Amino acid sequence: MNWRNSLRHERPEVIIEKASSWPRTNSRFSQTTAIFLRSNMPNEALSVASRNSEFDQNNYSAWYYIYNISGENTVRQNAKENLRRLDPRNAAYK
Repeated sequence: MNWRNSLRHERPEVIIEKASSWPRTNSRFSQTTAIFLRSNMPNEALSVASRNSEFDQNNYSAWYYIYNISGENTVRQNAKENLRRLDPRNAAYK
């Protein structure tokens, strides 16, 4: 089963596993995060966004999702620092 077919499953674990399988892409991680957010599953969305940030530390959307989803101050601060690093002229992250 590939990633697209896994979206038909109701089990988030299967979707996360397939999103993380080869070939990994930022697009797949971001789309999966957005799907979980639309499905009101913030914990799963945060898990996928975190995997995306580990996969590519220069991915703006991964850090943006982490910043907006996470409730932990240390995680949000780390995400904010990375957003500032990636977009230094954005006043929202100053």
